[in-house]
Amino acid sequence: MYNYQIGYYSYEDSCYVGLSHEQKFTDAQMTEMISWAVVDKIQRSKDSPDKHYLHGFQDFLNRYGNDVIEFLVKTYGFTRITYEVVWDCFGWASVFDQSDWDGHDRDGHLKALTDAVNKAGFTVKDDSHARYMEESKEKYEEDHK
Repeated sequence: MYNYQIGYYSYEDSCYVGLSHEQKFTDAQMTEMISWAVVDKIQRSKDSPDKHYLHGFQDFLNRYGNDVIEFLVKTYGFTRITYEVVWDCFGWASVFDQSDWDGHDRDGHLKALTDAVNKAGFTVKDDSHARYMEESKEKYEEDHK
């Protein structure tokens, strides 16, 4: 079995779906199949209210992801990958400081990660971004006395 990850990324968001297939496909072949899935969705939506929401690939994967993925499953024989564990956490909060982001967006994974980092003896003083921000604040205050 060969595994394929289909998704999109942006400066603030991303979404990926895992599929598998018995055949090995090239990037170009995957691009062609995904393109046909999107074209199929556009053709089927051109006279529906959905047509106003079709813009970027994220619209096809978030709003219509099941249609695009189901096209790949039905037309080309892909199967969805079922993950035993999906491990993720909010990526902007400090792994050194439980109070960063005021406690919101700090799910169980991030809390456990921060607990492990702190238990290993690392604190916010080891957070290079926090040091940079503090130094920048001090420099700004010094420059604007």
